Amino acid sequence: VKNPIITEADGTRKLRLQVDVGEFNPDEIIVKTMERKLIVHAEHEEKTQGRTLHKEFNKEYDLPESVDPTTISAYIGDDKNLTIEAPL
Repeated sequence: VKNPIITEADGTRKLRLQVDVGEFNPDEIIVKTMERKLIVHAEHEEKTQGRTLHKEFNKEYDLPESVDPTTISAYIGDDKNLTIEAPL
């Protein structure tokens, strides 16, 4: 992850993480916080003619002390990247 701290044009600073989740549908992705950690989990399963394809993805990030976990927002952009943001 590149430096996740960015400064907006108005001078405010925020945490911004981008995660490539192109293989997963939005309803297969979970973003949650636990203590001072941000957890991204995605799981996909396809069943076809006696075969099961299972994909799973887990990422964990330590949150800076200056981030309030209740202010975190997440969205998927047109580029299929999950963007997670929170003010500092």
